[in-house]
Amino acid sequence: MELYSFCCLLRKKSKKAQSAMEFLMTYGWAIMAFVIAISALSYFSPTIFKSPLPEVCISSTSAINCKEFVVGKNGINLILQNNGIGYDLNNVIISVRNINSGSCSNSPEKTINDGQSTEFTLNCNGLIEGKKLNAEIVISYKKSGSLLSNTASATLNSRIQGVSVSDVTAPVITNLQETGITSSSATISWNTDEASNSSVRYGTSSGSYTQQASDSSYITLHSIPLNGLSASTTYFYIVNSADSSGNKAQSPERSFTTTTSQQSCTGTAWACSNFYDQPTCNAQLGCYWDGFGEFCDGGAYPCSGYTSQSTCQNQQGCTWQ
Repeated sequence: MELYSFCCLLRKKSKKAQSAMEFLMTYGWAIMAFVIAISALSYFSPTIFKSPLPEVCISSTSAINCKEFVVGKNGINLILQNNGIGYDLNNVIISVRNINSGSCSNSPEKTINDGQSTEFTLNCNGLIEGKKLNAEIVISYKKSGSLLSNTASATLNSRIQGVSVSDVTAPVITNLQETGITSSSATISWNTDEASNSSVRYGTSSGSYTQQASDSSYITLHSIPLNGLSASTTYFYIVNSADSSGNKAQSPERSFTTTTSQQSCTGTAWACSNFYDQPTCNAQLGCYWDGFGEFCDGGAYPCSGYTSQSTCQNQQGCTWQ
């Protein structure tokens, strides 16, 4: 009886083993294909089986908001917003520290006007597409009307995308004005929200700018003197500024009129001793008639001291021109 039970048990196990082998022979190729496919996807697309990276840029100050950002294979684009704090943020420079991969240069200096947004571009090296970027963004700035520097920071976490980022935003020209206008000169000044060069094109006909004055320095406060102008003449002008990435901005046309030519008293006043009668002597400023000796004495004023045409022309040797 015991022998019979043992034999039955062996038959049952043999049937189970046979069924398992038949299953493997029938479906084993499908299981192997599935495992190979999963392995290939894991190798070529490692991010599929990882938890998604939180894309964040969190500022440490309520004054500035990280509005948008893109991390590409050659750099970082950030759009920072001034949260309407009642003043502009000037001399804003963005830098990166504590970066886990690669290195980045500082952004060009820009301005974030009150309640407005400004784009910043940082060129980077050593960023690898698909990898995770963790970095601290340092924001240095000055409040408008203040000489003191301030610093804020932001935390940036992002996947490095396979795109190339670049600065495509032109400078914004503001506060354009002409000052110090004389008969032969004037000064044109304006501001830009980022460091850029300066150029003024001007001429005596609207839309025709035959002359130019420029400065290649990258600055935000621009001032270009115009010299050798003609008196009593209207000049039309435009200004241009371009940042270091070649983005150009141009102002609308403006005009100004030079003053009339400044006339003055020139020449050499006669010496008092050259006058031999009392009326003529007394008419020359600085001279007086000596009644005892009956001669003209004193010292005549220089012609350059006369500021009115009539007085100048009454002095012998002086000419108004």
